[in-house]
Amino acid sequence: MAVPFRGSDTPSERAEYVQPDTLIIYTLLSYYHSGVSLAQIKEAVAALLSLGPAAQQAEYSLWFDSAAPTLSAEQRAPLDSVGKLDPSNEAQLKLLHATYRHNMAAIDFWLNTCVLPRETMQFERRLVANAFHLTATSHTANTIGFSGTKDGHLLLPVQVTQRTPADKQILGIDGKMIELILRNERVVVLDLHQAELRSAALELCVAEDAVALIDAGAAMAGWSNSEVADEVMQRLQATNSALKGVVFFD
Repeated sequence: MAVPFRGSDTPSERAEYVQPDTLIIYTLLSYYHSGVSLAQIKEAVAALLSLGPAAQQAEYSLWFDSAAPTLSAEQRAPLDSVGKLDPSNEAQLKLLHATYRHNMAAIDFWLNTCVLPRETMQFERRLVANAFHLTATSHTANTIGFSGTKDGHLLLPVQVTQRTPADKQILGIDGKMIELILRNERVVVLDLHQAELRSAALELCVAEDAVALIDAGAAMAGWSNSEVADEVMQRLQATNSALKGVVFFD
């Protein structure tokens, strides 16, 4: 299901859109754009084959008729009838995935049968609270929170006061960060509209002998961290860089 994200390819845990119509529309658009996985196609085919013969044929004809114009005769032969489908056949399953991963009829069936009935369940009540609710009893209770930075302290509930530790090293962190930013004045502007923005950004990192890639602008969106690491390693090896490895979070 489409949910708010806290980073590139990282959905917020337990986050949900309140409006069900928005939730469903974004979910549909997400899968139309990115396609479904091999496991999801397998789940869709299994659900299809659980229907009665007439329903199977009627539904599968929507899949095949919309995909047939893009298939060769050799590709159509093993897929032209629902009776030929066998989700346990790995070779055929890969062909099904290649054929139907962006097929709107197949995606609609999978969502309507396997996903939406489960994920759009309605409940009588919804938990609604924010920081002001959580600290509403702070005059009688000891409310304590933690934040790594103090830049948002003006947005805290009125019952909460920002307390700065007396440790001199902690007090100097803001100044240290400003010093680091001002000391590194090298700025390169990349064209956000160029076709190979990701490749250009990685090429720049290698050319500048960078030792860390912090993708604050989501230039690597669409690539997993392991894919980015592979791309970086190829460039490091091609340039005989002193760096011999890449560490990334997976």
